[in-house]
Amino acid sequence: MTTDVAARGIDFERVDQIIQIDPPEVPEQLVHRIGRTARVNRPGKALLMLEEHEICFVEYLSGINIPM
Repeated sequence: MTTDVAARGIDFERVDQIIQIDPPEVPEQLVHRIGRTARVNRPGKALLMLEEHEICFVEYLSGINIPM
């Protein structure tokens, strides 16, 4: 599980899955959070849990070419 702390450049080796309970305060941080996975040509997965009122975050991500 991760928070904004993981988006600050902490490097954990062999992380293959990220689970986020809420979207980051700054949407661009999503890429940094999930960037902890799939390093050095390894596969990775990211799960983002949203509440109903946060569904607009999915539309925002589509608009900046991040598929969900």
